[in-house]
Amino acid sequence: MAAEVNTVGIVLAGGTSSRMGQDKARIRTAQGLTWAEHAMAVLQAHCATVVLNNADGLADHRVGFAGPLAGIEAALLAYPDYSLLILPVDMPLLTPADVQLVVQHAEQNVAHEDSLFPLKVQASAGNLAALQHCLNHPDKRQRSIRAWLRTITPQVVWLPVWAPERMKNFNYLDEWLNEQQRSES
Repeated sequence: MAAEVNTVGIVLAGGTSSRMGQDKARIRTAQGLTWAEHAMAVLQAHCATVVLNNADGLADHRVGFAGPLAGIEAALLAYPDYSLLILPVDMPLLTPADVQLVVQHAEQNVAHEDSLFPLKVQASAGNLAALQHCLNHPDKRQRSIRAWLRTITPQVVWLPVWAPERMKNFNYLDEWLNEQQRSES
């Protein structure tokens, strides 16, 4: 797989990990990589540049915690002329082949209909404005990635579930420990 020069990989890792009880980015996979290292490696198979959205990397521009939309906003501001290939840090089972299904949709906005990720969006002033509108919306339900994706152009191509066993995100430590035990047996 050739890395796309026009595509920047973004790993969303700026959350508080409160449900997990520890920093998700530092949890280790069975192969010994941290979840952040794993997500970056998955994206590096497709992107010439990969950045981590957290306080030490590509930081949010919003005061306080505004969620993953704030991380995407930071990426759209930092890379206005690129496509963005976005993964959350908490999908440690995803493979480069899974992401390839999204990458092959050139010049389109692409999301997974269940989990939204992997997500590919075209950076544009219009998509940034739509995202900022969502972030500033008084109705909290409108401050979501799914609400934003309904408003961007070109219209999102929604892909069906193709690997549910790998398309999981983990928010609780016991979920992750159970998954590790299941995969070992």
